[in-house]
Amino acid sequence: MQSSCDLQRPDTRLPAVLEAIRSARPFALLTVVATDGSTPAGVGAHAMVMADGSIRGTVGGGWLEAVAQRRAVEAIRSGRPLALEIELQGATTQESQPLCGGRVRLIVDPTAERARATYEQALRALTERQRGLWITRSLDTVPREACEMYGLAGIDSLEVTSTFVRESDLPSWRGDPGAEALRACLATEKPALFRSTGPVGGPATEVFVDPLIPTPRLLIVGAGHVGQAVSAQASLVGFEIVVLDDRPEFARPDTFPREQESSAVTSQRKLRAFRLAGIHLWSS
Repeated sequence: MQSSCDLQRPDTRLPAVLEAIRSARPFALLTVVATDGSTPAGVGAHAMVMADGSIRGTVGGGWLEAVAQRRAVEAIRSGRPLALEIELQGATTQESQPLCGGRVRLIVDPTAERARATYEQALRALTERQRGLWITRSLDTVPREACEMYGLAGIDSLEVTSTFVRESDLPSWRGDPGAEALRACLATEKPALFRSTGPVGGPATEVFVDPLIPTPRLLIVGAGHVGQAVSAQASLVGFEIVVLDDRPEFARPDTFPREQESSAVTSQRKLRAFRLAGIHLWSS
């Protein structure tokens, strides 16, 4: 069963993960960290699989997602993260394997509860409308050469750790990848995967950097019919909406989508308290 919860947005993903952690419900977090060719989901797609196999969010749907769900349940039972390489190279339309022609790499992490403090830190930054980067480091504790030599292909040998860094803290960042690489991810607002082979024969490391960008906020001053129409359209393209009006008969929550905020307080006082930096301002 798939939930409509949109985990691609950090302002829904982080609370969903924290809710599962706080309620002590076992789950695995799925993240698409790399793709090659045609794939149903892009880099940075996220989903949560619960112990019963139910899923929130999506990493592409169909056969690919069914395989990922099954392996995620196995990872929850074992308590060990794993990396999945899924080929979408079906030969005919009669096969269950899709014909997209691409390849997807996913990290399946059933140990996300260990990063509870990091999730809380990232959510605080988003609430304060601060940009930042979620950094997932995956260390392959069994070198690929050893897997091939001893027939250990497919062994679950990952160690996964997570870090969050605010954009304002980048000047003091001394980690890997460096601050310039992280700034480049923020500039494009797109995730990136960095690989390090390490010493010869040693474990390989992957670092997945996922920019966490606050949802753009649209402030509409005036809750009349034009403001209502603009609000409805803006919500369809992903804006967080705040509507201000000093007329209680217009600033009614029931005239706007449920997730939008409306306020009947004096507009001038509310505007003075409102953080206008980076906000698209329109008045009806």
